Amino acid sequence: MKIFTFSILLLSTFFVKAQEYKYAELMCVAKAFSLKVEAILDSGEYTVEEMKQVVPDRYIKDGEDNKVFKRPIQAINYTASLGWEFVNAFPISNGSSGSVYYFYFRKKK
Repeated sequence: MKIFTFSILLLSTFFVKAQEYKYAELMCVAKAFSLKVEAILDSGEYTVEEMKQVVPDRYIKDGEDNKVFKRPIQAINYTASLGWEFVNAFPISNGSSGSVYYFYFRKKK
């Protein structure tokens, strides 16, 4: 019985801790032979239609200008400057057409 109670307490603590944060995904598309990276930040706060209005050209916006990045690390640093904390990342290779990098961030609610 004590193990069951401890397990429930541990799971509920983890669940409450996870709810303290909101999460976002930064997707960086690096096309082969290109000097820029397309960066898309999705925090799940917008529907697909709203995302088209907020970021119609799919680049992260900085005021009225598009943020164009030469490397994914620039997009990561820009996202961190918006108050997001890095959590995890993984790359996916598209062969000769380029690569896609996924970076996950969190921010206190």
